[in-house]
Amino acid sequence: MFDRSPRQVRLTGVGERLPPEARAVPAAGDRARAAAAPAGPAPPHVRAGGPTPAPNGCPR
Repeated sequence: MFDRSPRQVRLTGVGERLPPEARAVPAAGDRARAAAAPAGPAPPHVRAGGPTPAPNGCPR
């Protein structure tokens, strides 16, 4: 993503294209939360993302 030389650091083509896409990620999360909000809060036993804990409470 960067071209580095002893005198400067410049973005590569990929480095120039990535920031607008990265900035769009939080907005996409906001839209997803807004879309799910009418359904109300999830029951306590429902997890959204991340690993599910083992039955004994220890991580797998």
